[in-house]
Amino acid sequence: MRVRLDAGLTVMTRSLGVAISWGVCWAALLGCSTGSGGSGSGSTGGGTCQGACEHFASLPCAQQDGGVSSCVRDCQAEFASTTPCASQGGAYLSCLSTAPLTCDANGTPNTLQVCVAESRAYGVCAACLPASSDDACDTCTKTTCCAEYKAAVGDPHFFDYADCVSACSDIACFNGCDAQYPTVLQGSQNLGNCQVSNCTACAP
Repeated sequence: MRVRLDAGLTVMTRSLGVAISWGVCWAALLGCSTGSGGSGSGSTGGGTCQGACEHFASLPCAQQDGGVSSCVRDCQAEFASTTPCASQGGAYLSCLSTAPLTCDANGTPNTLQVCVAESRAYGVCAACLPASSDDACDTCTKTTCCAEYKAAVGDPHFFDYADCVSACSDIACFNGCDAQYPTVLQGSQNLGNCQVSNCTACAP
């Protein structure tokens, strides 16, 4: 998790990254394991893993590796690690359980186009929570630059900017994304400045 100021925000955070990757993971029923979880409905502040997984499983492009039970287990394991954000997680799951999911031309569920507000709220809440995979830079950023971190990933154009830079292969393209989404760039720069001032572990 590091910021490249010359190319905007190239840190796909573990906060919104969690929300994005789990939406994709459940929708494809890939059994993206992060640890062991319990069985059952997996209630989280209103929404349930069971409901979300069953909804994803109904898609014609859903892959059945591990099935609904594996999806529920991994979903529960994820949300068990973010209990301070139970209400946001529940709202996200509730939305995912009823969202108008479809399969695109590549056979991929459209999880990045639905529940965006709920995903962002959950991601921002979880942004500074510790994770077992954190390195020294992550730990410093979460403890010292949390406000800047949350502001960066909470920008309403964060997903659009991430999509933009992910398609770039040269500096002109990166600069174009920066110009198109100036608020995300500013958030990236603020986070980077905090890291430079306080987190030597984040040095390139």
